[in-house]
Amino acid sequence: MDRDRADAPAFRRPHQPVEVAGADGPEPGVDPVGGADMAARNRIADLREWNRVRSYFAARVTTDYTSLFGGEAATSDRDALIAQWQDLLPGFDATQHLITNIIVEGAGNDRGRSPPLPRR
Repeated sequence: MDRDRADAPAFRRPHQPVEVAGADGPEPGVDPVGGADMAARNRIADLREWNRVRSYFAARVTTDYTSLFGGEAATSDRDALIAQWQDLLPGFDATQHLITNIIVEGAGNDRGRSPPLPRR
């Protein structure tokens, strides 16, 4: 099946795991509800509430847009990422960011990870 091949179209590649951490870095233990809450906070960017957006992210942020654009996941400064969003998002009449089917597994004492979901 071509979804498993490295040269498959980006939109058909399997999803990658997402590391979950709180605004001040990893919190002790894994809180599945907290992980879902953190994912839901992405919609704050849709509301253009940039100070709230900033408060929800750690100082260093890893973003993975490889399923959209290819390339590699990137780690950057939170403020630089938010500045990119501030430049990009006003160009749209509306935006809606959703993260669904959230599963949070323990990945050590202070980390959580959301494993990729299989595609059918």
